Amino acid sequence: MSGQMRDSHSNYDHRISYTDSTSDNPNQNNTEHMIHKTKKQIRAEFRDAVFGRDGHRCVICEREAVDAHHIIDRSLWPDGGYYLDNGVSLCDEHHCAAEEGAISCEELRKMAEITRVLLPLGFDSAKSYNKWGNEIQGVVCHLK
Repeated sequence: MSGQMRDSHSNYDHRISYTDSTSDNPNQNNTEHMIHKTKKQIRAEFRDAVFGRDGHRCVICEREAVDAHHIIDRSLWPDGGYYLDNGVSLCDEHHCAAEEGAISCEELRKMAEITRVLLPLGFDSAKSYNKWGNEIQGVVCHLK
């Protein structure tokens, strides 16, 4: 994957639940801050941050975004994967296509200009994965 930086789980510094923290240092212990937030609050912060970065527009067609889509599914992350670089803004049509795998993770990152590939703990950063964590060979691009 040329042009994209791949990070291990320990190097994340854009966890959405940290947005109220005064430090961007990923090594700082923010556990106490995080336990006071509900899943609903974390999801809302994720959505707001992703929509804000993408101008509230679908990164594929530029229609109004209705979903902050997890590039790698949140069920694969021990903390839900609420990282800015793991989300893209999508309209209904493209959200359905992304959920079905018709739009690859690589294409979503490219369209959102995300240069850092975040993967859940235990994933091999030298490999590519689909939304559901299945290894794929080569880069898959279904958009024209």
